[in-house]
Amino acid sequence: MIKHKIENAKGVTLTTLAITIAVLMILVNVIVYNVGNNLKLGRLEEMKADIDNLRGKVSSYYAQYGKIPAEIEYTNVEHIRKAGVISDEVDKGSFLVIDLSALENLTLNKGKDFEKITKENVNEYTDLYIINETSHNIFYVAGITIDDKTYYTDYTAEDIDKNSVTLNYIDGVKIPEGFYYVGGTKETGLVISDVEGDDLDNTKQGNQFVWVPVPNIDDFHTVAGYYNNGIEQEAYWKSCIEPSTYGYTKEMAEYEEMKNSVKIHQGFFIGRYETGKDTNNKVVVKKDMPAYTNITWGKSITDDTGGAVELAKNFANEKESVVSTLCYGVQWDATMQFFDSNYGKGTVENTSYVKNGEGKGWYTNNGSKNPQHKTGIDVDNNASNCVNNIYDMAGNVWEWTMEVTSSNYRVHRGGGYNNSGTSFPSASRSGNIPTRQGTDLGFRIALYLKAEKDWSPIYDAEGTYQDKNGDTAYIPEGFCVSQLPGENTIDEGLVVKDSNDNEWIWIEVPKSIYTTATSSTDYTNIEKDMQAYASAYRMSSYVDKYYSQAQHGFTNETEYNNWKNSMLTSVYEKGGFYIGRYEAGRKEENSSNQPAVIQQGYYPYNNVTCSQAQKLAKELNKNNTNTTSLMFGIQWDLVMKFIEAKGVKPQDELNSDSTAWGNYYNTGYYVTRGYYYNNNYGFLNTQSNYYKNGNVGVLLTTGATERNCVLNIYDIAGNVNEWTLSYNNYSSYPCTYRGGYYGDIGYYYSAYYAIDTNVSYSTMDTGFRPALW
Repeated sequence: MIKHKIENAKGVTLTTLAITIAVLMILVNVIVYNVGNNLKLGRLEEMKADIDNLRGKVSSYYAQYGKIPAEIEYTNVEHIRKAGVISDEVDKGSFLVIDLSALENLTLNKGKDFEKITKENVNEYTDLYIINETSHNIFYVAGITIDDKTYYTDYTAEDIDKNSVTLNYIDGVKIPEGFYYVGGTKETGLVISDVEGDDLDNTKQGNQFVWVPVPNIDDFHTVAGYYNNGIEQEAYWKSCIEPSTYGYTKEMAEYEEMKNSVKIHQGFFIGRYETGKDTNNKVVVKKDMPAYTNITWGKSITDDTGGAVELAKNFANEKESVVSTLCYGVQWDATMQFFDSNYGKGTVENTSYVKNGEGKGWYTNNGSKNPQHKTGIDVDNNASNCVNNIYDMAGNVWEWTMEVTSSNYRVHRGGGYNNSGTSFPSASRSGNIPTRQGTDLGFRIALYLKAEKDWSPIYDAEGTYQDKNGDTAYIPEGFCVSQLPGENTIDEGLVVKDSNDNEWIWIEVPKSIYTTATSSTDYTNIEKDMQAYASAYRMSSYVDKYYSQAQHGFTNETEYNNWKNSMLTSVYEKGGFYIGRYEAGRKEENSSNQPAVIQQGYYPYNNVTCSQAQKLAKELNKNNTNTTSLMFGIQWDLVMKFIEAKGVKPQDELNSDSTAWGNYYNTGYYVTRGYYYNNNYGFLNTQSNYYKNGNVGVLLTTGATERNCVLNIYDIAGNVNEWTLSYNNYSSYPCTYRGGYYGDIGYYYSAYYAIDTNVSYSTMDTGFRPALW
């Protein structure tokens, strides 16, 4: 039958067959071409997606760390330049290989050669993404070729001058919004201007400021400086203080705000020139302007209106990124140390004009014949009155500061045109009535960056955070990480925030401590290794052991052990745990029906028993997947060890005497962001007061002063005793709290100290701090 069908089939003419074959060949060629072209276009789109992904990651990294994630230079870029997508106007400086290992949650289609490169062989590879250090434009070295054209980035030659970033960090220094980098470095004097395109000659006449680095906040304090006639008088220096003990509470709060900014950003800006005035008597910080003299400090010792203070404060009141102030004395001293690293360190080396104005500055013995010169003028044509790009901090005119020298006198610094430079170098100071005016007395403006909170995106799943030092921390789902300098590294105290705005600090427990533990369920040996690691902070009679539910909130021993074991496993696996940045707080004083919060400026959650505190701590976790709890005793010990290991406090300040940084009745400090109880146990609705000595002490709201902060952890020494789950082997007093309180003495009740009490203990001096794992 098949044969019959073939024999009876109709034939096809040769002409028809030829036409059919020709048409088929055309169609096949079109299909082959389109498939090939689509594959190439797909690879191009993959490259563009990679670059878009990298641009977002690099931008976040840059905002967080002030630098791009790239160090190895790539010089073989001539083929990209010939393609017309590298701009001489925008892509200035070096091209660097993007460090893909520094970027979190990154998935790329290309760039596989990154794993092979070294500084020596980098130019041998092409499957790499590189970035220009100035423009932050990103290029794929190998390129994607379609027909005769090769693409290296996600824009064309027509757009090469449009793709650049605003450089909001230079040399690790944040350039505030509304200002522009002019020149110099952090070491030689980094200059900014509020006019784009300005230069070091100030030809665009922008207001210019210079960055003064303060890498260690402990060095940011008033320094002994020369008094009249070059004599360093200790008694006089010690009376020149800020904030003062004279009750100027408004200044204390401003001072602490400024100091906190300096701590976070590791520096501040100071006027490049003495304050000048233009033809309309407007305050300016520009070159070649008459100095703004004949100006009072203010109307009185406590009234800062109508003079230099008010003019300085108003200078930047339209800027959202900075605050302007009259230069504080501590800022002046930090600038002196910037000029001469020996300043304030007990040695005298006249490497600058800090301690000897001979030949430096505009003084009578250096050729001064006119009352004063204009701002920023090189007095002898070789910039002898300019150090680190800052002019005339020696001579020309004295400059008012915020320092106080008595209940009647404010302080001006640096000497004037009618003084001798030998007697009145730049570090010198002199007191005067705040209404004093003269042609030899002006002022200088300082700027500090507003310390606004800046957080990473919320983690949509639990993950790992890597800081700029390469150290890592576990981040729970729903949390975000602070991106503020001083809060975004583990060595400085990593701050994270949960979905309820509670803030937590990561306590690192290195994996290297486990010498006997063999797995995450080897609970006995995990605890044993932890105890050995933190042995300096353990008290032998206090152990993490079950006791009855009425005392710490567990229904039975099995529940307690499961709770404890989950903590041991988590710390072992994740390399640490979190504790509250602040003691637990509440919005209303003495109200027991409120949820606890771990936030700044709240009443301490006191007057609770241990079991009540544990219940409140557990409630903090009700919207999250992690565990919140009172700390076990071993966790408190590990916190102490963490503080010691990071070099912030030596062992004896943790386990022997915490007076210097804890809230005890034998200490003195300024309350700058909160309130306190007085000796009658009533709450004072007063901010920013100095408290020193008393028979009872004062109870602070959470995070009230920087003095009592270590690694971003507030009040772990003093303020309130803090409940833990630790057990003291004494039936009448089994409950344990740690750290001392405001009515204790710091050298008896140090940060590590443990105290036992009964199950019903509940007073205003005992609260709690939760842990999270």
